[in-house]
Amino acid sequence: MLRDIQLSQVTVTFLVSRRVCVFLKTPSFQLFQSSHGQRGSHNPPPLPSLGLYLREEVDDQTFLLRSDSSPPRSSPDSYEIIPWQIQSRGSSPSVADLRAASEPRALLSEPEGIETRFMNFRKDQTEKAPVEPLEPNHGEEESSVELRMEGVRSSADCLVSLMASALMFLKQLSCIYCTLLCLGNLSSVNSKEDHRDAGGFQADVGNPDIATLASDPVEVAALGRPLFPGMLYDCRKDSFIPGVTLWEKKELEVDVDTRPLPKTELHFRASDSLTTKSNLLDVSASLKASFLGGLVEVGGSAKFLRDSKSSQHQTRVTMYYSESTRFEQLSMSHLGKITYPQVFDQKTATHVVTAVQYGAQVFMVFDRTVSGQEDKQEVEGELNVMINKIPLFSVEGKGSLKMTDDEKKLAESISCTFYGDIQLEQNPTTYLEAVELYKKLPSLLKNSQKSVPIKVWLYPLYLLDTKAAQLERDISTSLVSNMVDITEELGEVERSFNDLSRDSLVNAFSDIKERLHSFQSSFRIYRSVFLKAVGRVLPSIRGGAMEEKSLEDILNTHRSSPFTATKLNQWLTEAKTELQLLRSFTKTLVGIQIEDPAHLNSIFLDFGIDAVVCLTFTSLKYEDPSLSALNEFLKSDKFQVQDGRKVPLQKRFVTEESGSKWFNDPDVILKMRENLSLFKSFSEANKVEKRIRFIISAIADPSSPGSSIYLYEKGKLTNKHFQPLSKPPPPQLTIDRGTSMSLKLQKSPVGETVKFRVEYKQIKAGSAADKDWAIKESPHEAYTLDGLDASKPYLIRARTVGIVGVSEASDTISPIPLSARPTIVGGAKGSEVTLRTSAITTIRKFIIHHTNLYMGYHLVSGIQVVFSSGERLKVGTIEGITLQEMTFDDTDKIIGFTLWPTADNNRLCGIEFKVAKGDGSVSAPSTKCASMGQPTTIDVKSGRVYGVTFRNQNQLNALGFYFI
Repeated sequence: MLRDIQLSQVTVTFLVSRRVCVFLKTPSFQLFQSSHGQRGSHNPPPLPSLGLYLREEVDDQTFLLRSDSSPPRSSPDSYEIIPWQIQSRGSSPSVADLRAASEPRALLSEPEGIETRFMNFRKDQTEKAPVEPLEPNHGEEESSVELRMEGVRSSADCLVSLMASALMFLKQLSCIYCTLLCLGNLSSVNSKEDHRDAGGFQADVGNPDIATLASDPVEVAALGRPLFPGMLYDCRKDSFIPGVTLWEKKELEVDVDTRPLPKTELHFRASDSLTTKSNLLDVSASLKASFLGGLVEVGGSAKFLRDSKSSQHQTRVTMYYSESTRFEQLSMSHLGKITYPQVFDQKTATHVVTAVQYGAQVFMVFDRTVSGQEDKQEVEGELNVMINKIPLFSVEGKGSLKMTDDEKKLAESISCTFYGDIQLEQNPTTYLEAVELYKKLPSLLKNSQKSVPIKVWLYPLYLLDTKAAQLERDISTSLVSNMVDITEELGEVERSFNDLSRDSLVNAFSDIKERLHSFQSSFRIYRSVFLKAVGRVLPSIRGGAMEEKSLEDILNTHRSSPFTATKLNQWLTEAKTELQLLRSFTKTLVGIQIEDPAHLNSIFLDFGIDAVVCLTFTSLKYEDPSLSALNEFLKSDKFQVQDGRKVPLQKRFVTEESGSKWFNDPDVILKMRENLSLFKSFSEANKVEKRIRFIISAIADPSSPGSSIYLYEKGKLTNKHFQPLSKPPPPQLTIDRGTSMSLKLQKSPVGETVKFRVEYKQIKAGSAADKDWAIKESPHEAYTLDGLDASKPYLIRARTVGIVGVSEASDTISPIPLSARPTIVGGAKGSEVTLRTSAITTIRKFIIHHTNLYMGYHLVSGIQVVFSSGERLKVGTIEGITLQEMTFDDTDKIIGFTLWPTADNNRLCGIEFKVAKGDGSVSAPSTKCASMGQPTTIDVKSGRVYGVTFRNQNQLNALGFYFI
């Protein structure tokens, strides 16, 4: 059975039995011995590594006490007992069986009657204590040894102690063989002990991945770096070592195996992600991590890795063209003869370049910006089609292409960026230039003399000399994927920021520009610090000085920081909301400039300006808690690493809610809308006043949240809460004497009214709405407007006058003089209604509806009139069969109009127009009932109309038009 003995610092289980088999494999020889003759014929197992193996067979089960250190590594750090099921007696463990036990602690099962322990021989014991031997127990068939040591200096010391005790006190044959085998192992152990890293532990010997990393060749993308066969490479930093080699230059030029490797690739990609770019360049996950961490400086075509879209409104398609030319590799004569072996002692490199694939790569990146009126998905599809057509276009004559007009128009909106391993006289910048270059690529890239390294193969130096540095571990794919995701998310944030910063309002309002600048500065610093922190730990993890947890801690620090994409995008969304609100306020103020507060003095110094009315945004300057959190995090240096462990977070960064910002307050928004309405109407009413200047600005004023209207007089701020005069109610007509009218004027609801202004004009054909107004002023509300022509219609409106400027004009009134009232034809019953058009116009369409009575008798029941101004008047009942539709064009002129009542004068019976056509002919469209009375001819004057009067009693009874 197995006996377990507890030592002071080390627990050792040593097997001594007639059934013990001891195996030892070294680089030069292999020994085997068994205490049973029938077992001695077994062939030793093909052990995968150098180490000491003790096998105990109990009830057809074999348990191996294994010291497994991957060759050619230093002495073992740990031992383990591995259960191994024997399929048939006499079988031996295979390489697969031993490698399957890669997790010692997980495999420490204890069959009945057998105790197991996991043991570590630690190097941090500084002194070797004397061994206290024990008297052997001769009463037991299966003997054991108990070793007591206060400390051990190394695993080699432990082996010496084991040999001394076994030889001196047990004196069994199996122990003598064990001692001999231990002596053979000591030579290898001691030769490697001095080359251990004084500050760290050996990797867990139960991990077969470490052995694979140390011994397997590595395939790496060159990425524009000047790599060549024989160059040294450090996989811990993913960097090459210039100026230091293992061979003389002339030796590297001899016996180099060179062979052609023709290969052409053409790919199109619409994705702009780092993963897509890395796949095109065949970048491994490990190299991708180094690139993100800033350890790799790319060149040539590989600069494409750093090219990302700068805007969310940008569509992109990439064309990748690659041509391989030749393959070069070192021969065995190089590897067997090292000129400068002292390079191994320097430990600056882990691998040597043994093979290089040469060729050239070209990337052409095609971009198109999507305008606000275009559909982004549709534009992406069009761009993709155009780029995929490049190999299909044929070149005619002097470079002209067979393209349709639509394709040529689309090609003009496509830009091109070139990244390549070839030198061109001029890089293509347009779609047409890219097509022309594509036709020349095969001849440009097939020149092997101008080829560059595309891919290299690296051989571990540790396989050439055990003193060389080696790659202890690599970064897990999942962590690299997390790093890429974080980087891509931060890239999306940057694109959103770029779009926002290009907004014209950003430069107009310095407070917003300052906040965006602060955000950008913090964002750039953080991204640089974050990636540098990643790049700082990668070499230490790969070299074994740090655990992978160091990188996990950096990623977790990012996730708990205020720089996560979610939080950054939330801030950008709020900033965008703020700009959108400001735009909605300012876009209606056409012609009014936004002025920076620092430039107001230049306006005040203009002696031609008496007053400046300023719509002032008062809440644009504020302390942003989110930006404060970003700055505070950067000052905390949370990515600092000490002794391989991240400094613990001392404080959580909690940002305040954004609800306190002005654009999230409905009451503030409502007040701003009121100020905007007053300012807009007041500025439009006074736009012809040269001595009043209207501007927009932003001045912080917590006493007036949102906005306020500032009044400056003679360069001095006289009122921070100026209330411009609002639109007054229309004047009221009290007495109409024909040649004079008595009016009652009304004050503006908002603002201080100093006096009144009355504006009036005759209604004339062709008169513009805002011209020909006569002006009268009155300090009183009661005002008599005289000097009128009693036979002419007038438009009358009023304004109020304040200390600065006048108000918007009131709605107009239009008293119709008795002499100008139309002649109404038809019945006298029903209510009389007058409808006016907003402007003097002409008739475009006249639709007549009628009522069917008995015996086919028709009466006009209603009409619809469509004017050239676009207005439509409906009179009477328009349900029923349409009797007639009369249409007039721009060249038609009404020169006559006749109306007929019924014979009993109770209803309207007939309508007839006399129209002069543009070709000189005259037409007379009409509708008439069977029983008509006497016709009434109407004076149409200019043929233009501005209203209609009718009497209605369920149906149209009478009708008259206002002609002018």
